[in-house]
Amino acid sequence: MDWKLADAKTKLSEIVNLALLERPQKITRRNDAFIVLSEQDYKKLTGEKVSFSQMLLSSPKIDDLDLVRDNSPARDFESLGVMLINPCVENDH
Repeated sequence: MDWKLADAKTKLSEIVNLALLERPQKITRRNDAFIVLSEQDYKKLTGEKVSFSQMLLSSPKIDDLDLVRDNSPARDFESLGVMLINPCVENDH
């Protein structure tokens, strides 16, 4: 709901209750607007900030992760009938 500042001054308790029980409330003063919202809604909007070190420490463990690179070619181009050409080497085609 939208409230003018003059009305909001006398109905602040009502505005706070509506923000807690229903939805955020908008208070306007000339061309400025202010939003009254519950702390729960505020946390949803801003999200909990986690430091980079906290994020790394809480990430899944990778002790059993196999990080050995597979050196085999991704595709067998010869069986597809594709001739590979290296532009740095002269080829007889």
